[in-house]
This record gives sequence, structure tokens and C-alpha cells, in this order.
Amino acid sequence: TEMLLYMASRAQLVESKVRPALEAGQLVVADRFVASTLAYQGAAGGLAEAEIRAVAQVATGGLMPDLNVVFDVDEATAAGRLSPLLDRMESRSREFHAKVRAGYLEQSRREPDRYAVVDARSGADEVFAAMMGELERRSRAW
Repeated sequence: TEMLLYMASRAQLVESKVRPALEAGQLVVADRFVASTLAYQGAAGGLAEAEIRAVAQVATGGLMPDLNVVFDVDEATAAGRLSPLLDRMESRSREFHAKVRAGYLEQSRREPDRYAVVDARSGADEVFAAMMGELERRSRAW
């Protein structure tokens, strides 16, 4: 059920914002998409990847990002950065978040051309610079 709710949200986002922006020639940057569902509901939540991908195909009309940026940080460091006002996902166990991280890293290993893994252990400025460097490097191929 949770996965279907996220996919319904993504379907609405694609239809109302993403596809029109792309058709207008704009660059679209999104926080969370199908890769997140594969990591959270798949790798950590136990849903089958094939099932998630099938629903995603319908929900997004096959639209997938050219690049997914994974901000990689160990669970202990991530936990230390959390706001004291945790949402439902953030309040899950470290074991859950370790599975989420492993899910993202596995996706990046399987599809290295579509994933950039950025070491997020540094401060915000350094992480941002690393992300921008990765975007600049990869955008030359687009």
C-alpha cells in the first residue's frame, strides 16, 4: 500500500510538473523518485524489485531520470544530522537505514551510468561542490 501511495504521488508529479518542464526544455531536479522506492520499500521494506519497477513504469509513463545522485553517508553520521523532529521514515531503526543505503549503493553498482555516488561525510559546502562537479562532468555527455 505504501509503495502504491508513493507511486500515485509520482504519477501526479510527472504529469503536472516534470513532463511539462521537460517538454519546455527545462532541467528538472527532484528530491526522491523511483530509486527511493527501490531503496526504501524494496531493499529495506522487502517488496520485490520487479513489482516496484512494473508499477513505476505505469506511474511515470516510463520516464526515468538521466542521473540519480546518491549522497552516501554511514548510518551513524546520518543519525547525528537528523532533526529532533523525526518523520516516520527518519525514526526507523539504523538497521532499516543500513538496508536503504545498501539498496541505493546496489542500484548505483548495477547502473553506474545513471547513478553518481557522492561522499556525504564532509560538510555541506564540500558535498555540494562534489555534487556539482559530478553534474558538470556527466552533463557533457547529455
